[in-house]
Amino acid sequence: MEDLCERSRKLIHKKLRSQDLDTLTYKDIENISRNVHKARSSQLFPLPTDIEETRYFTVRILIFLFLYLYCKKKNRMRPASQ
Repeated sequence: MEDLCERSRKLIHKKLRSQDLDTLTYKDIENISRNVHKARSSQLFPLPTDIEETRYFTVRILIFLFLYLYCKKKNRMRPASQ
């Protein structure tokens, strides 16, 4: 998948505009959309089922965000190499 944030219909229409396809039906587009949804949902974490899992995933997400922002800030402070 290219972008998990982009809506599947928008992604499909963008790809269709870039190619010359006149034989697709509405049912074909529904099938493509369903497959895009399945592919995206397989890449996401499953929802936690109890409070312990919720706490565990919350801590992992916070650690990830901290490390991401720390590295981003550290790269911004680095002088540009010439």
